[in-house]
Amino acid sequence: MSILFVYGSLKLGQSAHGFLEEYNGVYLREAVSDSRYHIYRVGWFPGMVINEDLQGGIHGELYQVNDKCLEALDRYEGVPSLFCRDQIVLDDGSSVIAYRYVKSISGCKRFENGIWDAK
Repeated sequence: MSILFVYGSLKLGQSAHGFLEEYNGVYLREAVSDSRYHIYRVGWFPGMVINEDLQGGIHGELYQVNDKCLEALDRYEGVPSLFCRDQIVLDDGSSVIAYRYVKSISGCKRFENGIWDAK
């Protein structure tokens, strides 16, 4: 089992949350990433990137997930062409898994408050 940080379409009430339900992901709690992580609108979906020159942090949720869930999510997230599964650090210093965007974010809107807005 792994702990997964979700910050966009996989969050409760969002369009892809069904993946977590289908594969028995267990909601643990809300969480915030370390300030080096930032969220951008990349078309219709969010992308998390690392930029240590900006202060940020992303608001998300933590789920306990199994390997089958991660395999399905890798396909959904387009690993390795769009996203990679990566270890990230939360604001409390703990380490969890998250999907990090690997393409350019040039011209993309940054959510300065760290909260994904699907609108």
